[in-house]
Amino acid sequence: MKKIRLILVFLLAFGSMAQAQEDISFDFNKYRESIDRNALYYCIWDDSLNYMDYALIDLDEDGKSELWVRSDEEQSWQGVYAICGDSVEVLAYADRCCDLVFFKNAVGYSSYVSPGHSEAGYCVLKDSRVVASAFKHLDINIFSDEMETEFEYYIVNDVHTVKENFDRFVEQLGEEIEIEPVWHKIE
Repeated sequence: MKKIRLILVFLLAFGSMAQAQEDISFDFNKYRESIDRNALYYCIWDDSLNYMDYALIDLDEDGKSELWVRSDEEQSWQGVYAICGDSVEVLAYADRCCDLVFFKNAVGYSSYVSPGHSEAGYCVLKDSRVVASAFKHLDINIFSDEMETEFEYYIVNDVHTVKENFDRFVEQLGEEIEIEPVWHKIE
């Protein structure tokens, strides 16, 4: 039994050392152009971002890291990406109006972009690739007494659907989890 515990402790320590080694050898600048394209697409309020730091996280626990980048506090921008060879694919983003949310094997965002306009999106990962996704968009008449919905649409796995299917997708994600990343300054 002692040997098994010792082996488990060694494996856990080795896994942490391997993650730390990956963090040290990661070249953020290799992905900067791809991150810029994605970030500016999702953050049209600014034409450049001041990246502050990055963290490598393994959302789907497949041994391959996803990239979490954030800007300086003034811009309040964050993005989570799947690393795809020499580029990245945006999984979720957050700015002044959005919040990132994490689940086991998934990441998403929710936002109240402007009065009467909200949206949310979620990506489920397997082997560091998106295997399922959902998105919702709502426009609400904030000037009416009933605050009725004027426009809404829901997409699950690239198919337009109804609210109930979107809600079922989100329920299946389970409870939100906390991620405690190790941040690295971007030079």
